[in-house]
Amino acid sequence: WQVTGVQTCALPIYLTTIGASAFYNCRSLESISLPTSSISLGKSTFEGCASLASVSLGTLKEIPAQCFKDCSALNSIDLGNIDSIGYQAFASSGLVEVKLPAEANLGEGVFIRCANLKKIVFGENTPLIPAGFLSSCGSLESVRSEERRVGKECRSR
Repeated sequence: WQVTGVQTCALPIYLTTIGASAFYNCRSLESISLPTSSISLGKSTFEGCASLASVSLGTLKEIPAQCFKDCSALNSIDLGNIDSIGYQAFASSGLVEVKLPAEANLGEGVFIRCANLKKIVFGENTPLIPAGFLSSCGSLESVRSEERRVGKECRSR
């Protein structure tokens, strides 16, 4: 997919798996719609998709490690159905504001180096805020949450 020049992709409903790095560095991809059927993604599926600005997650439940890493045009995403977000899933992305779903399990460094991130809202019963979760998020202005257990080194630098 790196050299195809594809800009928009709507995946078929019968698709059940997208493998690791399937769209890796597909720099022209601007929009993707995952099917509303049950689907799983591999590690780094959309990593390096610098033009990716619109993502519809369908019924996806788990965002794997580094899935949207370096997606600098991605400034918002609806995480409403997500149960788990993996290690550095949105590292160095363009996200500006994030609302995490209730009880989502979060990996280390999920939003590390998100220079544009200004606001984050934790869902009810977030079980753990892990190490490095918001490291190097220099634009962060607002963090809303109830009392949480915070892992070692969870801070903005």
